[in-house]
Amino acid sequence: MVKPAGGRGKKAPYETITLRVPIPLREEIEKQVDAYREFVVNGINPEPVKPEGGILSSPSREEVINQAKEILKQKKSAKQSLEKLLQVLYGGDISLKT
Repeated sequence: MVKPAGGRGKKAPYETITLRVPIPLREEIEKQVDAYREFVVNGINPEPVKPEGGILSSPSREEVINQAKEILKQKKSAKQSLEKLLQVLYGGDISLKT
C-alpha cells in the first residue's frame, strides 16, 4: 500500500488527527484507514467507510421508517422482519437464531 506523503513539511492530501484506539479495534481501524488512503491515491473522492456495526454513520429516520414499511409489506414472521430491520440499522448479516 502506497502511503500519501506527509510530515516534515509535506502535507498529506487530507486532514489528520491522532486518536487512541482500543487494541481489539486496531486491526479494523487500520483496514479502514488503508481503504481511505487507496481512494485518495487513486484520485477517488472517498466517502466515510461504514464498518460492520454502523459505528460511523447510520441511516436517517425517514430511511429507517420507509424500510420498516417495506419489510412489513412482505408479511413475513416477526423474527424475519426484525432481522431485516436490524440489518438496515446496523449493516452486515444479523441473525436472531436462538
